[in-house]
Amino acid sequence: MKRLVFLGSFFSCIVFAVFGADFGLTLNQNPELNGAGKDTGLVYAGGTGPWVSASLHENLDVYFSGSLTVTYENEKWNLIPEISRFMISWRPLPVLGIDAGRIRFTDSNSVLAAGLFDGLAGVYEAGNTRLTLGAYYTGFLYKDTAAIFMGAGDTADYARELEYKDFGGTYFASRRFLAALGWEAPALGGGPHGLSFQGLAQFDVNGRDEKIHTQYLSLRFLFSPVPVFDLTLGGIMGFAETTGHAESPGTEISFALLAGGSWAPPSSPRDMLTLEFRWGSGRVNETVGPFRPVTTLAQGKVLNAGLPGLMVASGAYTLQPVEGLSLSLEGLYFIRSDVQTYTSPYLKSGGNKALGAEAYGSIAWVPVADISLTAGGGVFFPGTGNAFDSGAPVLWKAALALMLLF
Repeated sequence: MKRLVFLGSFFSCIVFAVFGADFGLTLNQNPELNGAGKDTGLVYAGGTGPWVSASLHENLDVYFSGSLTVTYENEKWNLIPEISRFMISWRPLPVLGIDAGRIRFTDSNSVLAAGLFDGLAGVYEAGNTRLTLGAYYTGFLYKDTAAIFMGAGDTADYARELEYKDFGGTYFASRRFLAALGWEAPALGGGPHGLSFQGLAQFDVNGRDEKIHTQYLSLRFLFSPVPVFDLTLGGIMGFAETTGHAESPGTEISFALLAGGSWAPPSSPRDMLTLEFRWGSGRVNETVGPFRPVTTLAQGKVLNAGLPGLMVASGAYTLQPVEGLSLSLEGLYFIRSDVQTYTSPYLKSGGNKALGAEAYGSIAWVPVADISLTAGGGVFFPGTGNAFDSGAPVLWKAALALMLLF
């Protein structure tokens, strides 16, 4: 640890002295109240961290940010250090860009993998098209930030509390390699429409008996007949090879379908209406299994459920009455794709699949670029479906997020 601090300080001094870097400090405060019926729990995360940005050359830029966060959950306090981002961005040619370090990656349909990953990514622009290539590793990330739960071993490791006596065994995320190759036409035919193909492969290198390797073929199409209306269609086919798992050995196929539309009428104040549908396959038979994303992305704000084995229909209305102020109201409805993948102690036995509805509202205020304040709250109503028994509690959440940049 001392060597890491020394190297970081030495690097920072060189950057400041030679390249005249921009630098500063971020401050974050994120309290959250969660409720299940009459039971209430407080979750808190607050911290600070430095950031440094420098241009080493006209075609070479460096960015670094870190954080030290205090968390409170399940009546326990913890201190979490993280390298939030470290990126070297090089543009050797006007049509070629290369990023290396801890960089952001999101798949084209935003349901397979999203977040910061350690690795290398390149983009090559050829006319109206774009080729992307990336290779990433997850084993140096903090497990809460990475949110990787592809197998029972991942879930068991995540459940272990962070202990500094066993930092290596309780801090890091599941060890997986991810490779991505994509082709995009963001202005298809010279118009506002877009098309993208992407292939991803994930390799399990955790060293456990249970291994899950996956591959994905992803397609996304954007259709914009008029400037104020967009329609998006997406589809994913996944393949999973599982070893050491008695319940689902061998190879499985999985699917995900996505559709969405947005309408932004040319009116004042600025507003937008969006509708979305997402479906992830569940267990059908030994050949067709549950959709397996690399990172778990919650489909609701209150109901913490991933896409595998679910259908989610949602609608949202966003209003911006003045510059820097945004109001949003969202409604969602959850239905199970099968009766095995999604689990809860309150589920009825049988084939009922409707889980219920969720409503969530939020307000975001950004008076200047260096200050942002977001407040939101919502409720999930299990009684609006037929899959939960009468004892299932109403779930609710109230959250606040403050960020200051110095």
